[in-house]
Amino acid sequence: MKRPPLLTPSHPGLRGSSLAEVLVALLVMSIGVVAVAALFPISVLRTVQATQLTSSAQLKYNFDGLIGARPELVTGVGEWRPMTLYKSGDIVVSSWANNRFFERQNDDRSPGLEPAWNLEANAVTEEIDPSNQPRPAWRAHVARNYVVDPLGWEERAAEMEITSFTPSLDTADFRNSFGRLTIAGGSYNVNSPYRIVRFRGGIAGNQYNPANTLSASSMTTRMGATAACVLPDSWQTQTDTFNVLSFTSTSIEIENADLVATLDANGDGTASFAPAGGFEQAINCRVTLYSSDGRQSVVRQVSEINRSASAELISWLTDIPSWLTPTRVRVETFQSRYSWMLAARRQTSGAIYMDLITFYKRSFDPHHELIHPAHFQAGASTVVIQYNPDLGDASPALKRGGFICDAQNNRWYRVINFKEVDNAYLELENIYGNLSALTPQPLQNTRGAIVSLEYAAAESSGIYTSTTNPPPGGALILPGIINVYPLQPRLPWEQ
Repeated sequence: MKRPPLLTPSHPGLRGSSLAEVLVALLVMSIGVVAVAALFPISVLRTVQATQLTSSAQLKYNFDGLIGARPELVTGVGEWRPMTLYKSGDIVVSSWANNRFFERQNDDRSPGLEPAWNLEANAVTEEIDPSNQPRPAWRAHVARNYVVDPLGWEERAAEMEITSFTPSLDTADFRNSFGRLTIAGGSYNVNSPYRIVRFRGGIAGNQYNPANTLSASSMTTRMGATAACVLPDSWQTQTDTFNVLSFTSTSIEIENADLVATLDANGDGTASFAPAGGFEQAINCRVTLYSSDGRQSVVRQVSEINRSASAELISWLTDIPSWLTPTRVRVETFQSRYSWMLAARRQTSGAIYMDLITFYKRSFDPHHELIHPAHFQAGASTVVIQYNPDLGDASPALKRGGFICDAQNNRWYRVINFKEVDNAYLELENIYGNLSALTPQPLQNTRGAIVSLEYAAAESSGIYTSTTNPPPGGALILPGIINVYPLQPRLPWEQ
């Protein structure tokens, strides 16, 4: 048998690859790999964005369904009712007095007929008492612009309790307003000069708790605010146990579950969730108590958890029913991920124009509600913002795709682009010319930004502001906003 010829390098089809060809192939492959790898972080970001927009839309639909049964979430507070016990500081709207709300001046029961409301700002409306004598009862306030913000209301109420700061209730300085001018010097100014009043949407509870203690009604208020404003998808189980050692109507003792070690934010050996409880006040904690057959349960807001050598005592404020003998205990904490706030503009006709603002992990840091001097001009899509001096060297939460609020008109605009500048005063001079004759003078030598809006401003605001004599004109920049949804206006006969 004849042997096949030996293969030689000159044999056709058996050439090797040169080093240059290998390097080119690696370069082409690396470009493809890098391009594919770059898609992964983008896809993750798009997935997160899609999740947030989906949850945001769900909040919007939840709100649409909720306001039919709870119109006070649109009007901000409940309507005046006959034969109702009101306390000083309670707030109502009337059935016909548009663009006003009324603050109770004393503790008493309302008569059977609605009073003839005095609509002048700061004017007092009288009621007829049971002995047929007139008595001062309600003080009128103008409420052209307001927000319905149960969560923010509770945060500001807790802040006032901690600082023992009780703002004035007069017309120019009404407490629970949205936006502030200054936080300097430890003075917590929670009163907006722009009359964006903050309502809590008719959520029951105390107006203000000056005793600096946690009451059952304020706990109920906090739970009600969370239930109304937050998607119920964020409860995290801290413990779920059958190891019950003892219980009373307002406490239960379980074997040590390390709850205090997990939730003791200030390291004092106790987890206290009272408004004056330090860092732990921000934790929303609940306990669910189950009967032995698992068919019945009650939920209570936890006020405090104390630890001993081998057990933890969980306390709450409202008695549990006598028929319940708890054999299983679940403790959960809530992380408020998706929540809403309503911005409303009420016209003299009574029509209410609304925007629903949705948040992801909303921040309640007081600095985020600072009002920054700014001027919005109708028809213009650019606004110059001067940063509030209380920020120091920091910048507000401006971002492309975020939102800013015209603090005078309570209108929200999407930010398309912005450029930070070292001296916003010079930018204002470029637009308006010589500013030296203006009173009050705009802030000088302050950092700021030139902001481009998605749409031209619908209304003009005042040109300038200052922290000492503020005429209208300012911007609010809140972090964490997912979207702003314009809602169908509510006409007077629909309220």
